[in-house]
Amino acid sequence: MTTGVFYAISKSEQPEVLDGLHIYNVADITEKTLPTELQIGWSDDGWIAFLIINRHYHALFDFGLRAGYCRNGLPENTGDWALVNERQLTDEVMTKYVGPQQNIPK
Repeated sequence: MTTGVFYAISKSEQPEVLDGLHIYNVADITEKTLPTELQIGWSDDGWIAFLIINRHYHALFDFGLRAGYCRNGLPENTGDWALVNERQLTDEVMTKYVGPQQNIPK
């Protein structure tokens, strides 16, 4: 494995990949031996999925708006599912979904 990707998968009888967001390159990880805490969180209504690594948001899928965002905005939207072209998960985008706090409280 050379990259980490967060995938959106359909809930149909024959699940299919709807979209994928680049999260990291294995070669770029400097502290590979340290433990990592990974969480996938969901909004109360089940329409938004968040990828949280070491208490920081790294990506989200908004299934209602058919949008995917990650920190580096990669890959560019070339598929049929996502309707949003700007895919970078900025502080402004995060504030829209969770407010100004970007860390998970203990």
